[in-house]
Amino acid sequence: MKVAFFTICVNSEPLIEAWIKHYQAVLDQLIIVEGATDSFAKALNWRSPRSTDNTIEIIKKYPNVQLIQLPFNYKDKNEMCNEAMRIINKDIDYVWYADSDEFYKHDDIYFIKQLLGKNEYSYVEFKMHHFWKHFDVIGVGGNKWAYDTSIPRIWKYHNGASFINHRPPTILNGQNIDLKNIKPLFAENNPVKCLHYSYIFEQQVREKMQYYSIVFERDYMGWFNNCWKAWSKLNRQYIESRYSIHPSNAGATTQDIQIEHPKAINEIIPKV
Repeated sequence: MKVAFFTICVNSEPLIEAWIKHYQAVLDQLIIVEGATDSFAKALNWRSPRSTDNTIEIIKKYPNVQLIQLPFNYKDKNEMCNEAMRIINKDIDYVWYADSDEFYKHDDIYFIKQLLGKNEYSYVEFKMHHFWKHFDVIGVGGNKWAYDTSIPRIWKYHNGASFINHRPPTILNGQNIDLKNIKPLFAENNPVKCLHYSYIFEQQVREKMQYYSIVFERDYMGWFNNCWKAWSKLNRQYIESRYSIHPSNAGATTQDIQIEHPKAINEIIPKV
């Protein structure tokens, strides 16, 4: 049973090398689609679709990674995902998507692969630990689509399968059937959690909020400056009394956590 793992990314320097190192040893095919979408390029006023940091140079250090780059902006993230789907190897059984800031412990990957081989699920979703400004703090709670929301990440691969949506990620098989509706493994029955290092690095959070401001037509930079940048472990009670620490939805707070991070993440955690 073989699994193809892929991500879409742009300006992902803080974590992309850790991502590659972490996954290349345990998966059968590794694909990275690099570049800006129309909305991301508009948000950051870019003229080129290419990353402006060292993302590309880092990726090219690893010949086992299949890198996809188009000479123009992608229409949206859905198009980026389908670029990866075009080159999935014919012997692949499952497609596993992960953002470049999403990690699963190796033991959990092996466990999930065993579940897939035994039960032949068509669709798998996960809950997440969303790390927030520190590697020992996570975001929790929040209304609607917030920190406790389940995320679709694995699908049974079929020739002709394609993404039709990215919010949430949705794949139709070759017969245009939503794989979620065949044999799903929902998050409440899945003990594995994704480790999401989404709100750790200032540049990535800033660019994400600039992008969200364009996509969702809302001022996310106010949240970035007044909540994310202003927050510290010393003033957290004050900040969280005034702001949700989820940029889109009310009611989210932080929580301290003690957890064993993957080796590739431990290598980049600042030593105190």
